[in-house]
Amino acid sequence: MSFLNLLDLSSVSVLHRAGLAFLTALVLVLILGKPYIKLVKLSKNFLQPIREDGPQTHLKKQGTPTLGGLLIMSVFWLTSIVWLANLNNIIVIILLISFGFTLLGFIDDFLKLAFKNSKGLNGKFRLVVGTIISMVAVYYLLAEYPPEIAKSVFFPFISSFYLNIGIGILFFGAFVIVGTANSVNLTDGLDGLASMVISTILVAFLLLIVLITTPGVYTNFLYSSIFYFNNVREVLVLCAALIGAILGFLWFNAYPAKIFMGDVGSLGIGGTLGIIAVSLKQELFLAIAGLFLVIESLSVIIQVYYFKLTGKRFFLMAPIHHHFEKKGISEITVVKRIWIFTIATSIVALLLLDT
Repeated sequence: MSFLNLLDLSSVSVLHRAGLAFLTALVLVLILGKPYIKLVKLSKNFLQPIREDGPQTHLKKQGTPTLGGLLIMSVFWLTSIVWLANLNNIIVIILLISFGFTLLGFIDDFLKLAFKNSKGLNGKFRLVVGTIISMVAVYYLLAEYPPEIAKSVFFPFISSFYLNIGIGILFFGAFVIVGTANSVNLTDGLDGLASMVISTILVAFLLLIVLITTPGVYTNFLYSSIFYFNNVREVLVLCAALIGAILGFLWFNAYPAKIFMGDVGSLGIGGTLGIIAVSLKQELFLAIAGLFLVIESLSVIIQVYYFKLTGKRFFLMAPIHHHFEKKGISEITVVKRIWIFTIATSIVALLLLDT
């Protein structure tokens, strides 16, 4: 029985519940933010170590409280449970993946803080664990789709066009989830950057869900299934709750940041965004709306392999947001420009939908 049933509010529309979820999460984080920061500061073990090879301007951030992502994700889960009217299997899988990646990020942060370095979990180990739990999630998601939909990749920009990749869908889905989580982790390098980028992408997904759950607006073959339609509407509440929690956190994370989200936040939020895209079969929509996330990951890959081949750096520093800083652009300006870029790519993704 949901919170709405207990209050006899089950007739409240999903749009209203999404709005209430957004406001609830926003207000909760704003109220809890200062006490949480004070609580984290009580233990000097929870102060963020700064990577030694990073921009010199970041050294002044040494000792800033971290683990802010724990507040974001806790409020997100609580708010979602309160305002969800239907805990269907899709919603449960999204929440479980959200918890799994948050836990993975927490362990990563704990190791960094315990040993006073910026290394954390072994990268390969984190990748393997993330891939395994993602593949399990995608496997159980397949049961929620009609047979012709389950193993297919959909192209939201070409009506009724999809590509059946068979068992490969498990690897594709896991790639999207893990890739998104790690991309958000890379993006979380400047004050407010990850918060602004991810909240913008989530707004795009929120608008997308409104489109696909409004009869007669979005005619893609994928959403002709009434069963799927009835289950996917509740994802709107999850998106709204996460946006509210992130924006509440941004109040304290904007330059100069009073607290960092840490890997517990970046991996938790990234994993949640990835599983939302996979559950909606909108992985390609995510690739366009979140183009900067793709660029961040590619900049690191290019930097690593170019250095191995030539012994030189392709970028002044990777991820690419540090490259811009090295060119003399202020941190605030870099964040604002990347945010504008993400607003633009999110609008492009929505405009490209074949309605």
